[in-house]
Amino acid sequence: MNNLNSFLRDRYKTGLFVILVLHTVGLVGLLSPWYDVFLRLTPATLLVSVLLLIRGWEHISLRLWMGIAAVFALGWGVEYLGAEHGLVFGNYDYGTVLGPGPAGVPLLIGVNWVLVIFGAHALSSSFDLPAPLRIGLGAAFAVVLDVAIEPVAVHLGFWTWQNNEIPLSNYVGWFGVSALLIWAVERLVGPTRNGLARALFLVMFAFFGILAMIL
Repeated sequence: MNNLNSFLRDRYKTGLFVILVLHTVGLVGLLSPWYDVFLRLTPATLLVSVLLLIRGWEHISLRLWMGIAAVFALGWGVEYLGAEHGLVFGNYDYGTVLGPGPAGVPLLIGVNWVLVIFGAHALSSSFDLPAPLRIGLGAAFAVVLDVAIEPVAVHLGFWTWQNNEIPLSNYVGWFGVSALLIWAVERLVGPTRNGLARALFLVMFAFFGILAMIL
């Protein structure tokens, strides 16, 4: 019982356990005959994931909330420019998997940016680097994750690209936007010292990487 209580009080261990279970179940479910049921759970998975991300900080300050809000708002805004006007990333349209949002751009895509940016920044913050290199490395990590996400997202109907081709501009845009958002986080919060954010990023990469190879 003492071991169980100790486990439940450990933010990192309990958070990592939930992250692993959540994504393992999702992976198996999306590869099963009942994949459509699990696909409809995508919004819930994103919301649980961002709660776990927040749980990873021992001290939550106003500046941290400002950083999260900035990444959410700017991330969603850039997606609006992309989906509505073909700017930044290329020409694409959202499906219904990620839920509703103004002008057909899901609000949850802002949550996804929070997960990606803080995760990539947490990973780059693991290295003893000057801030500019930490920002660039974090942006590169975000692009690598997007390389794994894109074919899976298109296959599952998260969004569709014009002519069914993922343009190079998408990855260039991802690097630029990610660098900008990580810079904002650096200015507001500093390095992201959050083990759960780092773990979540790596698990997401494994999750989408495996699906990309199988689907």
